[in-house]
Formats: sequence, structure tokens, C-alpha cells
Amino acid sequence: MLRPYDYGINVQNHSGESQSYYVWPATPFINPEPATKIYHCVQQASPKVPYPKGSVLFSLNMKHFAVTGPFPKSLEKGMKIELSDFKPLQVCGLDEYGDTLTMSAVHGWSSFTEPKQGCETLSSFSIGTEEGLKEDEADKVFIGLGAADPEIRGRSIPVAFFATQPANNTVFTPLAKYYIAAGTEKPGRLFDPAEVRSPLLVDFISHDATRAWVVHEKHGTWDVSYS
Repeated sequence: MLRPYDYGINVQNHSGESQSYYVWPATPFINPEPATKIYHCVQQASPKVPYPKGSVLFSLNMKHFAVTGPFPKSLEKGMKIELSDFKPLQVCGLDEYGDTLTMSAVHGWSSFTEPKQGCETLSSFSIGTEEGLKEDEADKVFIGLGAADPEIRGRSIPVAFFATQPANNTVFTPLAKYYIAAGTEKPGRLFDPAEVRSPLLVDFISHDATRAWVVHEKHGTWDVSYS
């Protein structure tokens, strides 16, 4: 069952063979735009879905997290991105401000203050860096958007992150848009969306919907309807 305000993607496998699937969110709006590259991790993944009658439901909780951790010295596809801290946050609505918090870092280890209301950008939250944070300390850690860990209750995984910039307040606006692809990636693991073959964009915003019904057809094509 989907909880209120969650989004669901039901995938039916008509591809002609058993498949695994994985999902990641579209890159959030980030202001100011980071000076460094934005990296991505998988949000959810399925076990093998049999053909011809198999299906899987991705239940996507729109609970957002601020995440931070040590920036890896080398980045390799499939590596797990470790967190040093994470905080669940509320985004700005019509009746109240969104959450804001501050990140501090010492010797490559970062943490957040407790969130407080203060972000005035609709559907957004913000992450600031501690006053006086030096550039050589900032680039050792990252900040980003996190999602609920599908494997460990009460934890978070990063889904979009980048090297921290000193003296900066960054506004994140998550989007109810997701990509789905066939493959065997794992949640919280690094991957490059540009290398994914024939992903499908599921756009809940444009269709004013909360459920998507996806059919993975032969030859790698997709059909999608919304409700």
C-alpha cells in the first residue's frame, strides 16, 4: 500500500526475458548551481522480475533528507557512498517556511546543525556552510539530497551530491520526476545517468498524477500511463 503523498511506479515486464529494474530521481533544481560536478546514486532497485507475467512496484516516499559525508578520493561506478550525517527536512509550503541547516567540517568529517525553518523558496530546503569554512576543508566533503534507505529503516542514502563550496547557502528543490531503467544497480551506489541505455522518464508533475503504470516492451521500448 502507498502512504498519502507517495508516488508509485508499477513496472510490468513484457521485454521477452527476466529483468531487474532500478529508479533514480531527476536532478533537483539547485541554486546557486554548483561549481563542481553533481554525482548520482540509485534510489531503489528490484530483484529479478520474471517474463511474461512479472511486475514490480516502486513505492517512492517523498521524504527528503540533507546528506553529507567525506568526498571519495576516487570515484568508481558501483561504489557505496558513505554518509557522516543526514537530517530529514521539510520543504517550504504555502503556509510555512522550509527547513534550513548548516554543515560544518573538520579533517574531512562533516555534520549538520539541527534543522530550523528559514527557507523561503517554495518546495525547497537549504543547506548552508559554516562561517569560516576554508576551501581546502570544504572540498574534502560533500552535501546533497538524500532519500530514505530502502534496506535499512530510519537511515538515508544519497541520490544527488557534490563537493561542498565554502561561504555558500544552497537551495535544493526536489522534483517529482524519476527515471527507470533495466539493470542490476544497487541503492546508494554511484552510477552515471548519461551512460544508462534507454531510461524512461516518469513525470508525475506534468501529468498531475501519483501513480505510473509502466510496461517494458520488447526491443527496450517503454509504454507509460498515469493515474
